[in-house]
Amino acid sequence: MTDVIAELIRPTASVSSDQGAELASVRDWEAFCARVSRTECAALIHERLLNRARNVPPEVMRWLDEQHNRTAQNNNRLLGELGRVITLFSAQEIPALVLKGPVLAFLGTGLAVRPFHDLDLLIRPHDLQRASAALTSLGFNDLHSRRHDYHRVFVKMVAHSTTVIEVHFDLIDRERKYHPDIPSVWGRAVRVDILGRTMCTPSITDHLLLTIMQLPHHHWPTRLLVDVGHVVTRWRNTIEWTEFIGRARAWGMRVLAGATLHAAASLLHLALPPDVTEFAEPGDYIQRLQWRLVQEALSEQLRLEPPRLSLVTPFLVADRPSVMFGLLIRRTLGPTDRADGRGFSAIVHRLLTGAVILPPVLSVLAGMGRAANERESAGRVGRSIE
Repeated sequence: MTDVIAELIRPTASVSSDQGAELASVRDWEAFCARVSRTECAALIHERLLNRARNVPPEVMRWLDEQHNRTAQNNNRLLGELGRVITLFSAQEIPALVLKGPVLAFLGTGLAVRPFHDLDLLIRPHDLQRASAALTSLGFNDLHSRRHDYHRVFVKMVAHSTTVIEVHFDLIDRERKYHPDIPSVWGRAVRVDILGRTMCTPSITDHLLLTIMQLPHHHWPTRLLVDVGHVVTRWRNTIEWTEFIGRARAWGMRVLAGATLHAAASLLHLALPPDVTEFAEPGDYIQRLQWRLVQEALSEQLRLEPPRLSLVTPFLVADRPSVMFGLLIRRTLGPTDRADGRGFSAIVHRLLTGAVILPPVLSVLAGMGRAANERESAGRVGRSIE
């Protein structure tokens, strides 16, 4: 079942007669729908299965059709809200870049099939107060959340719909030491037209890197992996690959970008340019471990397994091993000086989490060790034959 779903979300997917037979042999369609729902690619899969509906139970096709319609309706609603916000910001001379959701849908699978649940804008820090006042005038409320120090969250509730806008004034992931060059992102911004709405957004090369940076933050969701795969395939000759590689290194994302492209190429059958293929290969043993963990975390999400590696891997994809192990230790032990008196319970929770994630990490290490031993044994056999 996992192979069928993976085939259906690949950029160049075409359900062959073999996959059609596999679909016809599926017995647990409830599990199939659960896995499709987990990927957040139901609308895309619906589009891919339209010509193979005879192999799918009618009730499953109806469910997929409902997901497709819901995705299209919600996306159109959010695009309408985005248009109103951008128009007001433009009138008040508040520069803003549109990030993620609608732009990734436009660049990748399409606005009718790629769901987005909120809107993300990047503004300059000194414009935050004016942007807040503008959103308030449109009926949005500032949640005043202090959880993150790089964005503010605004919410508007009307009838049965809720619109969430995250207004970013920074994109740096301090915990994992990713530090994109924000002034240069602004300087390379481009204008795009999405369904008659003109908006500014990061260049496609920058947007691909920023999308990859979101993967560990959101625990390796399949939807973002699909975004990466479709953008890479559709815009392969437009992306500035030399700049991509240089920026990945400069932004502290060499490991994350390389491991993600390597995993995407394997899971989604991507064709990468030769220099990018070389960039996407691991170097030393630590990198081979990081690459393997990223692939296993992405596969874990696709297989609808309880999150284990996807919880720890975000703390193991730093470019510097010293940072990587420091993050993992802090993730396991946590703070001990909490003012609310829950420091001990927090430590116990993190230790239990560590106990859950340790077996799969050790399994990956063991698998790598077996592979290395097999290569060494094969080499000895080859030398003895010679």
